[in-house]
Amino acid sequence: MSEDRERVRSDTSIVRANKETAMEFHGVDVPSQFKRMRELVPEAYRAFLEFDRKAFKDGAIPSKTKELIALGIAQITQCPWCIQAHTQKVTLAGGSDAEIAETTFVAMAMAAGAAWSHGGLALQCLQKHKGWPGCWKWSVYFVDTSPHSSVRTGGRGRPAAEFRSR
Repeated sequence: MSEDRERVRSDTSIVRANKETAMEFHGVDVPSQFKRMRELVPEAYRAFLEFDRKAFKDGAIPSKTKELIALGIAQITQCPWCIQAHTQKVTLAGGSDAEIAETTFVAMAMAAGAAWSHGGLALQCLQKHKGWPGCWKWSVYFVDTSPHSSVRTGGRGRPAAEFRSR
């Protein structure tokens, strides 16, 4: 029994420490700024919260799984507030330490996969720069994007990037 009390006391201090550190990032006081957003655009704020509630409700995908997905995405987007919020929510939904750790590795694999596939793009660009046959030619044009630009007004402007095969 006393072991359970100690764990609760420890968990409470962790939550308190997380609020003091994770919710204060780059000098942003998140609760105050969310309150300000709610005051400035109350309808949009309420609509977002309602959308968020519906998106995370049990459905074809259980809410715990949705929270694990959100946690993985938060790790990829590197949003400290999202990481804090979704770690807490997945824990409340019954997520285990092992599930959270495994989610981290899935996120890492996704990030590595993106770098891997973009490595293929780099090799393709290398082929282009060396003039190897069969690669894509990428031509970049400078475009004036001002409101008076010929591109915006239907003039003879060229697209900013044009892809065509050799």
